[in-house]
Order: sequence, then C-alpha cells, then structure tokens
Amino acid sequence: MARYPHQEVRSVHELIEAVHRSTESWNCEGHIRPWFRGQADAGEPPLPSVLRISNTSRRVLRYDEFHMTTLFRLKAPAFGQVPDTSRLDQWLFLMQHCGLPTRLLDWTENPLAACFFAASRASESEKLRERYSDRTYMAVWVLHPIMLNVLSDRRWNDFLNTWTQGPCLENFKIAFGTAGRDKIPQPEGGYHTFQPTQLPIAVQPSTVAARVAVQRSCFTVHGTDPRDFEALFLGKRGSRRYLKKFVLRRSRAKELVGQLEQLGVSDSTLYPDFDGLAREMKRRFLLKPVDRRGSTTLKLG
Repeated sequence: MARYPHQEVRSVHELIEAVHRSTESWNCEGHIRPWFRGQADAGEPPLPSVLRISNTSRRVLRYDEFHMTTLFRLKAPAFGQVPDTSRLDQWLFLMQHCGLPTRLLDWTENPLAACFFAASRASESEKLRERYSDRTYMAVWVLHPIMLNVLSDRRWNDFLNTWTQGPCLENFKIAFGTAGRDKIPQPEGGYHTFQPTQLPIAVQPSTVAARVAVQRSCFTVHGTDPRDFEALFLGKRGSRRYLKKFVLRRSRAKELVGQLEQLGVSDSTLYPDFDGLAREMKRRFLLKPVDRRGSTTLKLG
C-alpha cells in the first residue's frame, strides 16, 4: 500500500458516506465542489501522463513534451476543427481529450464517475497482477481544488482564467516551451514577466467535447515541480486534510461496476457515443462458460 494515509471502503454506498464525512468541513458551496479521481492501481500516485517515467532494463524514459505538443499543433488542422493558435489552454485540453500525454491530470466533480473509472478499468485490464504497484487495491482520490490553488499562491481563493496573462497560463506554456518569456507592458512603465507556479493549479476546462461536459471533467495543470500529488501534499504542512485517499479491493471491481450501473452510471452515460454504448453492451451481455469439464455450453451472464 502506498505511503499516503488512506481509508478502505467496501461498496459505493460506503464510499459516498466516507467522502461526505471527510469533506463536510470543506465549505464547498456554489460553483465549488470536491474533485474526484479514480485509479485502477492504488499504488500509482496521481501524476500527469507526460511526467510519468518508464524504467527499462537499460534506461529511464520520459516523453519529449515540447516536440510532441508542437508537432501535434502543426498537424492537427488537417484532421478537424482546432482552437485558435493563441489558445494554448484549449490546445492542451484537446490533446488530453485525444489521449496525448500532457501535464494535465483528469478529475471529475462526480464521485460515482470516479469510482466507475477505477472499477471498470480494473475489471477490464489485461495488466498482470504482479505488475500493479499495489496488487490489492484501487483508489478514489478526493481533492479540494480551491485549497490547492491557495497552496500554490495565498492570493488565490477561486478558479483562475486559463487564457489571460498570469501564472496559470504560464503553466500551460510550459508544454509549448514559452513559459516566462512574454514581457507584459505595465501602466507605470516598464515590463513584467509572469512565471509558472511550482505547485499544480486547479482549473475549469473549456468544453472541447461533449464528453468533457457529461463526465463533469475538471483538471489540474502541473507547474515546475514534477512530483506526484502524494509527494507534494505529504511535504506541505496541514495540506493532507484537503487531499483524501479511499481504497477499494480490486477483486470487487465487477461488483462495483454492477452497483454503479444500477445507479445509472455506465459506459454509455459517461461516453455518450457509439463506442461507449458498445462497451456497455459487451460488459452487460458477456458470455461465460458454465461447464468446467470442457463443455461449450454457454449462458448469458
């Protein structure tokens, strides 16, 4: 089990109750909600995909973020409608939506969706059990997004615009190699240059696809510190009350998916397209052998 403090829950009902107890003092009102992230492997701390390191027998591998994002932005217009060249925030949201590794990390305002993401991926994964960082548990993380922004800069007590000049936009510019370069004229004369933050920032996304809206998606964008959320919050005094970790046994993943489908959370509701509908039908009508002696007799499970 990972070193971050955690609580085990056994069902969707227990998860919702535990989340309520642990966040009722957070004062989340109006447009502010707790954020959730589901992971099939509880041993993998939350970290954006472009910052993850792959260890091989000979070398340590990491994505070439700058050249990858630059080439994507050059070639993408041939494949469909794209954001304006200057909207680096929307470009990064689009890249994340398309599956390109970025410094964005997916969260959702829907705890049931987060649980479904963890359980469905665990139940479908072909990953060998011994290759999981944690061989037993899945995880649902809970974050107070505004307190993350306060930790990043004490002057912030809300969400920041992702497209106006400031430290938030500079975090997006890291991906394109332009952070800290723009000189902003000042009314009193001279220039000011914004710098990216060290800690991640919680941002509300521009809705680049229907899926983003349906999943109640939201994102954190990493700054200059490449460490994962576990390491960042363990190192900040008093911050652990704003990042909670709940674990569920991976052996119960299919059972949890069934509970969530009864609550109206499924592939087709979270992925409102033909692919999502097909995945839901495959899961619901999976054929299972029932004769252990080798008979081909099958029944609907």
